[in-house]
Amino acid sequence: MRNPAQICLWILMFFFFFGSTLSAGELLDRLKFGDPASESAHSLRCEAETVRETFPASASHDPESPTALRILPPKEENWTTDGIFFTLKVDPEAVNYLTFRFCGMENTTNLLILYADGKQLGYRHLGDYDILHHGGHPAGGERPYFITTCLPESLTRGKTELELELRMTGRIWGYGENFTQFQKVIDGPSLPIFEAWTHLKPFPEAIRAENQARLAPDPEKCPVREYPGEEILEKVRERIHRELANILRESEKRPLSQQKAEFLAKGWSLEGSPVFQNEKVLPAILAAADAYILRQRAEGSLAWSDPAQYNQDWFGTGPLAEALYRLGSPELQRLLDVRIELENGEKRSRRELLAELFRTGIVWEMAHRRQFTNQSMIIDWNIQRMNRALRLTDPSRAFPETQIRRFLHESMGLEPWLGCVTENGPARPYGDGFLQLTPKGLTRELGYVGNYGEVLDWGVLLYLSTCEFGENGKLLVETGDPLMRKQLAKIAKARSVFRYPAPDDEGFRAMRLETAVGWRDTSLIGPVLYGARTGKEGSAVWVPWVLNDEDSLAAYRQMIEDGQFFPLVEALLKDGSLRVSNALIDIPPLYALLKTRLETAEKENRSFKRLPMSPGGPDLVFTDEVNGVAAIRHGEEILYASLYWRARFAVNGLAKVHFMTPHFEHFATLRNHTITVPMKDGTVFRRPNWTTYGFRPDFGVHYPERFESVHHGEELPVSEMPEFMTDFQLGRDNWYAGRSEYCEIEYAGYFIAMNMSTEKTFFCEKYGVSLPPLTSCVYRSGKRLDIQK
Repeated sequence: MRNPAQICLWILMFFFFFGSTLSAGELLDRLKFGDPASESAHSLRCEAETVRETFPASASHDPESPTALRILPPKEENWTTDGIFFTLKVDPEAVNYLTFRFCGMENTTNLLILYADGKQLGYRHLGDYDILHHGGHPAGGERPYFITTCLPESLTRGKTELELELRMTGRIWGYGENFTQFQKVIDGPSLPIFEAWTHLKPFPEAIRAENQARLAPDPEKCPVREYPGEEILEKVRERIHRELANILRESEKRPLSQQKAEFLAKGWSLEGSPVFQNEKVLPAILAAADAYILRQRAEGSLAWSDPAQYNQDWFGTGPLAEALYRLGSPELQRLLDVRIELENGEKRSRRELLAELFRTGIVWEMAHRRQFTNQSMIIDWNIQRMNRALRLTDPSRAFPETQIRRFLHESMGLEPWLGCVTENGPARPYGDGFLQLTPKGLTRELGYVGNYGEVLDWGVLLYLSTCEFGENGKLLVETGDPLMRKQLAKIAKARSVFRYPAPDDEGFRAMRLETAVGWRDTSLIGPVLYGARTGKEGSAVWVPWVLNDEDSLAAYRQMIEDGQFFPLVEALLKDGSLRVSNALIDIPPLYALLKTRLETAEKENRSFKRLPMSPGGPDLVFTDEVNGVAAIRHGEEILYASLYWRARFAVNGLAKVHFMTPHFEHFATLRNHTITVPMKDGTVFRRPNWTTYGFRPDFGVHYPERFESVHHGEELPVSEMPEFMTDFQLGRDNWYAGRSEYCEIEYAGYFIAMNMSTEKTFFCEKYGVSLPPLTSCVYRSGKRLDIQK
């Protein structure tokens, strides 16, 4: 009888020698770019300028030193290249998948777009079917990565072969209002393109079988950043002090903008600043207020739309309001009674005129509240700020504190969001039970969102707007709304699962935000992120300062240990805008405060947990049935999945995954299995002939070349609307139109079933499991995994 060890050795040798062949057998077709025989077999021809390259085995982690094709930029500046054309075999009756292989050695801002039968596959910006590559690269060093898309059945039905065209274009800016703003010119060659496959499963096992010998840099062994360090704080102080002094001098020549008035008021209470407790600050802010009063009377819309403010109709006069109530004092009260001469010669008290200004802004913003969580937070924060100033100037005209506090609670997901205020009361566009946060603590949008879902900074601002001010204008952070503070901790805990280990852009140890499965994100990889963002709205010091709890302090400590805090601050310093200065002003004092807290914790021998997805951590499964998203850590594997994907208008049968192992990384759009209750009248959404945006017509972005969409004409079922949805409009963003009651996906050995219904129980036939409302089950290789409570 054979020795068991010999049998195991033979099995290993079998898979070593024949595993590649076996795994390749599941592929319908395989094109190796740069390989003359393979290119000839697939009728490859290049109308674009290209170059073939051979990569050394050490660089590509491939024992065969693979070849690749690279598209070169056009000789004359242009936004697009001509195409490269090739054929691939497909199954005429099944769902086909198309996969491209890349390697993370290089970065580019240019895009890659596919065409089939002369029609564009996917949408350039935020479509459920995406273009092939949005530029950038995964943060796995030289580890290969694969991008897979599900081909529409209408494209392959009845065919055994498909002709495809691949073009390179310049990057796009999604907020561009015309072609020049939206579409940029090509700025270099494409990424090297190694292979293209067709296959019938969303995860071809060839990915796993052929890449076991390749290893990404161990995130735990990546070097730790040692620079920049605390010296950056002195640069921050210098900038803040210089800007405050300049603004105060400017105020002696002309009235300040409300943004500068707010910044000056913050400097007035900042110990060590050149304007700390400076008696010139209050007159400067009142002069700014007088100017806004007169401009509002002349323009009529300044109270709710200040051209100097980004997203101008979200802020009203919130910055001016905060500048005033930060300096609230007996002297301010006296000066509010000063009479101002108006354009018609009439004189009225400053108090009365400011009350009109703030009341007008509040009423307009209340009538124009917005649905997406971050936008709702911004508007309600400014309503609160204007109402605080209104209470300061004329309490009789202020709105009841309970009403305004309810707005804050609605934006924080503590009470149902009732929408805009109308003459007949709240609009209630989503009934009486719609919460801006899911029960698990994620922002409730159409699905999971990455960057726009990072609302900890806005949540902190909402909370701070409920805090009182003490002596010398010091903010008393412990006096804020306790329910909002508790909700902030819940948000922080939920978002912590969506940070994964990956090197930063220079190869240093870091954690990054998951964006690949984000409905409002375009990049394959997210920014370096641990707790709250350090950006134009705030910084990572805010959350541990406000919460002062173990989890938020631990995330901040991990960022400091990884050397990733100061690089983010340094990057901010490159932006000279006042908006950034407003975010920088708190960093030096709060960094000092948190440093003391951490030193105290070390003396007390307190232990800190690392972020859930950090290397070496325990297995984890997180599911959010309201947003239809799952985050899984199993051994060295990390899987993020949106079980329904960018289904804005109707049920599209698509899911999106981002799968990481030490050996490879995979991004895939795949078919899901759903149970949906369609509209009783059989309403369907027929895809328009859109190619630029996945959610609206092109409007002002008109391409010089006319493109047709592969997806044009596809009919998708619309889910039954709840009874309260009386204003349903086909083809308009809707929380329910594309949502199924039950979703399943099967991918790479994982099986996820999710009951997204709030009332029904569903039975998972594959594993014989009954799922009550808003519950899930997750399996790996047939073994059920425990879901985090």
